[in-house]
Amino acid sequence: MKRVIIFTTALLFAFGVANAQKVGYVNSETILSQIPAFTAAQQELDKLNQLYSDLIEEELTKVEAQFKNYQQLKNQMTPQQREAKENEIISAEKVIQERQKVYFGDEGIMVKKSEELLKPVMDKLQTAIDNYAKNNGYMIIIDVASISGIVYKDPAYDLSAEIIKNLK
Repeated sequence: MKRVIIFTTALLFAFGVANAQKVGYVNSETILSQIPAFTAAQQELDKLNQLYSDLIEEELTKVEAQFKNYQQLKNQMTPQQREAKENEIISAEKVIQERQKVYFGDEGIMVKKSEELLKPVMDKLQTAIDNYAKNNGYMIIIDVASISGIVYKDPAYDLSAEIIKNLK
């Protein structure tokens, strides 16, 4: 009997504590779209991405032209000339692949530039969310933009507008 009373008391206490906690959500995409620094950073990254993509595309076009030229002339070449031309084309393709890694790889220019431009904005957003949560007694604030498994969300618990106010 004593165990039942202790268990019931613990259960009621746990339910009371769980009930007292506040939970809300934000949509970071909505919030970020309202921050001019984020929009400017995105535009700069888009321009840089286009520039590097165009450079790679230009180099690929040159290699394709080399290959077509080789295809047309290979019957007139000696085996040594064919091998040399094939190696030249393969080397050019490898150079392009390396350049793609430099621009777009995990340690590439685009990743570093993205981090440089977006990190301050993301840090500011995180600080605003943290402060709002602490000042208003929220235990959890979920970002619905980063979770694809949400099937229902009550707009009454959307804190995005409040976060946007705190950022301004």
